[in-house]
Amino acid sequence: MMANLDQEAEKAAALLRAGRAAEAEDLLTRILQADDRHVEALQLFGVLKQRSGDLLSAERYLRQAIDIDPLFWPPRVNLAALYLSTNNPDKALPEAKTAAELAPSQAICWQHLAGAAERTGDFSTASLASEQVAKLGAADAVAEMRGALHAILARRLEAAHGAIGRARQKNAPQVQLFAIEAQLAALEGRWADLREIARNWMTISPQDRTARETASRAELELGNIGEAADLFRPLMEGQGEIGSNDALTYGRICLNALRFDEAARYLGAAVEAMPANADALTALARLRTFEGELDEARSLLDRAIASAPDNPRPFLQLAVTTRGGFDDDALSQMKALLENGVADQASAAGLAFAIGDGLFRRGEAQDSLNYYQRGNEQRRKEGEARGYIYDPRIMEADVRLLEEAAPFLNQLTLEVPTAGPTPIFITGMPRSGTTLVERILASHGEVCAGGERSPGPRLLESFIFRARRDGAEAAAQWVGREAAALQQQYLDGTADVETRFLTDKMPGNALGFPLFAALFPQARFLLMRRRAFDVAVSVFRHQFPFPYSWAHRFEDIAHYAPVFMGASARMALDLDGRAANIDYDALASDPEARIPELVARAGLDWDSACREASATGRPIATFSSVQVRAEISPKSSDGGGLFRSLMEQYADRLDTAVEAAMGPQD
Repeated sequence: MMANLDQEAEKAAALLRAGRAAEAEDLLTRILQADDRHVEALQLFGVLKQRSGDLLSAERYLRQAIDIDPLFWPPRVNLAALYLSTNNPDKALPEAKTAAELAPSQAICWQHLAGAAERTGDFSTASLASEQVAKLGAADAVAEMRGALHAILARRLEAAHGAIGRARQKNAPQVQLFAIEAQLAALEGRWADLREIARNWMTISPQDRTARETASRAELELGNIGEAADLFRPLMEGQGEIGSNDALTYGRICLNALRFDEAARYLGAAVEAMPANADALTALARLRTFEGELDEARSLLDRAIASAPDNPRPFLQLAVTTRGGFDDDALSQMKALLENGVADQASAAGLAFAIGDGLFRRGEAQDSLNYYQRGNEQRRKEGEARGYIYDPRIMEADVRLLEEAAPFLNQLTLEVPTAGPTPIFITGMPRSGTTLVERILASHGEVCAGGERSPGPRLLESFIFRARRDGAEAAAQWVGREAAALQQQYLDGTADVETRFLTDKMPGNALGFPLFAALFPQARFLLMRRRAFDVAVSVFRHQFPFPYSWAHRFEDIAHYAPVFMGASARMALDLDGRAANIDYDALASDPEARIPELVARAGLDWDSACREASATGRPIATFSSVQVRAEISPKSSDGGGLFRSLMEQYADRLDTAVEAAMGPQD
């Protein structure tokens, strides 16, 4: 009898598959009249009722089948499908999970589990289910792309890479695949890869707005602010009302381009439109930090952390805004984030630096040094992967070329530019006090603060390239021929400067003393001298950009500093009194006496406002943006006192080597 009923149920299933619903219903009715506990007939009746739209009856039949045989998987997967069709994913999820456990070789169970988990926001389960569908050979290109998105949202990055690779093999639509690849690259902080993805995306879909936004973001994260602005600007032009995400992206571009008024406008709009968006809140907090509005910045960061406690960006800015003075709860959160793993390599390194700052402020020397070393090692490896490798031989060869070229440059007699401010170059090792000196001089009525201007390094790089290729004398002759164009290249962007003088505190300009002195006969040059070990520690405590490849290991700093400072000091001696050494430690210890001397050495008449040296109301976009607003004193610096006992031999050797390379004070 039972065997006959099972055979009849198989016939009913075949009728359902053939679309002969009335015949199937008649046969199923007879089966249930003979045995009202026949689970296959009950579950088939559930399917039939669902197809006819009688969902209440469908649910009842499927539930009866499950109650009779909880280990029978088909009614569970069909019940999951019913709940999904009625927008009840919370009810569908447990049924699909049980079905997958009962029948792990059935792809349909995993497919429904992936769908239910996706719609309930359980992306980890959705990703695992999508992987099972792929392993069973039941995933097409669309399913693989969907699985990749599940994995990205679940932070299962290896699984995401696998799904993307399979989708590509199955000829997934390129535009859709680019969008998914871009999400993964951004999550992992692979900004060069993101740029390449975006470029390919724009090639096949030039009108795609998201492709252009992606390309702009990649350039922004890589530090190519001009390129980021050029890519994004067309998206802003002609818009009646700017969207919140566009305002955030363009506001970040403006902030990095030091266009603070525009940054305030767009970031303010982004926060108003998205008051719980951690990235918007953090970007605005960064601007407020530059402006010295530290209480407001801290409030914005508190909101950002509460909104997205797993987002590392607010914590990284918190370390900057507070100079490591955050509370123990924040320190614990940072440590947990770092140890649990951060996909973005730059953020992982940043967290190590931030934790180091917190421990530094607490006086925990060895632990803070360990975290700084961890962050620097991460930065060094990432930089080397991008081609930024510190080679002492190359550095020494370039310095020799520059010193060889110096006499030829010093012999040039060039015209003073007819327009534009006269530069005051404030140079030296990074973290040697250039920001403090600019703060003092910018208080003078005839001086505008230029910050760390980018044209100087570009000109110096062009000069070194020619010196390598053609020789030092030929490179100097090129400067003589192209002087007007090179002067204009440096002065681009200064049309709005109304003062007579403009400071440029890019530290690396020190190696360009002869070049800049030739191009700007009236310019003045200040070379900062600071205790070398204090400089080394301060450099090591900050997350320097990749081109500063020497900044991530103490042994590299020990090589770079004496070579850099020695060559700079020697070249400064040949500038006929236009260059002066500035002792940072003496200035910080006795600003009352040293500030007038500094102003005179900068070629300026005395202005009593310099003694106040206020940075209030002027944004400062450097590592020193918070520190420089404090009262001038030795305690305001980030010196190496905490680490000297741990590194006494290194400290003494470095101090001695730099002093010997530079020679006596002028």
